[in-house]
Amino acid sequence: MAKMGHRRGIRETLKISRMDSVGSYASTGLLRQFNLLSQYVGHGAAYCDSDMANIRLVESRIKETFGVILDNLDILEAGAGQFLGQTMYLALWNRVTAIDRDVIPYKTGISGYVRMLRVNGAQRTIKTIGRKALGVDRGYRKQWREHVGQMPLPKICTRQMDVNHLDFPDHKFDFVFARSVLHHLPDPSHSLREMTRVLRPGGIGYISIHPYTSPTGCLDSRVQYGNPGPLGYWPHLREETAHLVRSAAPLNKLRVAQWRDIFLALPHAHIFVSPIASEYSELAKQVPNYSVEELTAGSIAATWRKEL
Repeated sequence: MAKMGHRRGIRETLKISRMDSVGSYASTGLLRQFNLLSQYVGHGAAYCDSDMANIRLVESRIKETFGVILDNLDILEAGAGQFLGQTMYLALWNRVTAIDRDVIPYKTGISGYVRMLRVNGAQRTIKTIGRKALGVDRGYRKQWREHVGQMPLPKICTRQMDVNHLDFPDHKFDFVFARSVLHHLPDPSHSLREMTRVLRPGGIGYISIHPYTSPTGCLDSRVQYGNPGPLGYWPHLREETAHLVRSAAPLNKLRVAQWRDIFLALPHAHIFVSPIASEYSELAKQVPNYSVEELTAGSIAATWRKEL
C-alpha cells in the first residue's frame, strides 16, 4: 500500500519539460526506417519529455471534462508503440493492457526478437535493434525515471492486435486511449466503434491525431517544425512539391472538418484543436484551398463517454 501511495503522489511532483495491411501502421522502406532512426539518436530524453507532457495533458482533460481521475482503472492503450513511456506511466496506478500491430519489445529476449522478426518484418526489427544498440531506449528510460523516481517498472500486459479488430469482449475497460494512430487508418470511424464497444457503460475514450493539413502532416522525415528542409512546410498540399513527398506511413488524409464530424458522432464528445505557433499563420496564407485554421492545427484530440 505504501508503494501505491507513493506512485499516486508522483502526480503532484512530476517534472515535465516543455519542449508508430499486416505489420505496423508506420511500415516503410528500409532507407526510410534508417532516416527515422537517425531522428531518435540523441533525442531519447526529449521524446520522453514530450510523451510525459502529453499523457499529463490527457489526465488533465479527462478530469476537467468528466471529473474522472485515471486511477485504479482497467485501461487499454491502442497503438502503444515501442517506447511505452505513457503506458508505463498509466500503469503506475492502473491495470494497463497495451496493444500494437507490431510486436512490442517490452523486456524482449532472443525469442521475442525472433517473433518480432516474423511479425514486424526485417525493416522494423532492424530499426528496433539499432535504436537499442545506439542507446536511444536507454536514454528514454533514464529520463522516464527522472520523471517518476527510482521505482520498479510497473507491470504491463502487451499484446499484438489491430485496433480495428479488438480481441476483447464488450465492456472490458474503463478507459481506452490512442495517440497518433487513427490518422493512419482508412476507416477511423470503425476503429472508434471498436474502442467504444470494449468500454464499460460510463467508460471514457480519448484519442489524438496529427492532422494531415498541419505543416508536417505528410510525415516526411525531411520536414520538421523549425526545420522545413528543402521541401518547405505543407509540401504535400502544394502542387509544385506534392510529387516529391515521401510519407513515413500510410495516411487517410482527412481534413479538420471531417475529423470533427467523426468525433461529434461519439456520445458526449468533446473536441480539442491545438494550434501551432502563431508565426505559421502568415506562412499558411501562401497555401491555397485550405483555411488558416486547418493549416495551423498542430493536433486534434477528442474524448467521449459511453452511455450508462
